[in-house]
Amino acid sequence: MADKEQIKTNALLAPCCEKCLKWSQFQEKCWVFWHGKKECSQKVENQDEWDYEKLLLR
Repeated sequence: MADKEQIKTNALLAPCCEKCLKWSQFQEKCWVFWHGKKECSQKVENQDEWDYEKLLLR
């Protein structure tokens, strides 16, 4: 079953989302994700940035 989940995740993953903490947490429910996405200006790659953004979202 895990293999099917991994295949589904890989099919959804845009290359620009690969190391993004938003993608890690929300996956296809990420509010800045869409299929075919090539570039992301809201990518979060380190925990400090992500913690700060979470504070702003509250």
